[in-house]
Amino acid sequence: QNLLAAGHDSGMIVFKLERERPAFAIHNGRLFYVKERYLRIHDYSSGRDVPMLSLRRAGHMQNCIGNGVRSLEYNIMNPSEHNVLIYSDHDGGSYELIALAQDATSNQSEPSESKRGGALAAVFLARNRFA
Repeated sequence: QNLLAAGHDSGMIVFKLERERPAFAIHNGRLFYVKERYLRIHDYSSGRDVPMLSLRRAGHMQNCIGNGVRSLEYNIMNPSEHNVLIYSDHDGGSYELIALAQDATSNQSEPSESKRGGALAAVFLARNRFA
């Protein structure tokens, strides 16, 4: 379970090797979060929890952003699109900008649009800009 224990004469210390809190964002009664390398959406009103898409792409396992996701940002400044910005510390830091379909409650195998790159952090600055 990704635990490391070290014992000595005066006791024992247990170290966790994985984060407990997943990357998440909340918008309009929906919780966007990453769990087990899937971007998922939980709708508070209906109680539905839907995996949207896999962050592990076939053929791109070395560039998989699903490893070590640290933050997830939802673009609240762009009401016409559902944009999610995911930052991972994989390979020294990388981001993936994912544009989801207009109906953000159905399962997608691939995002409508996706951009990737190297980064130390990632945030939205405006409707169509991020840094």
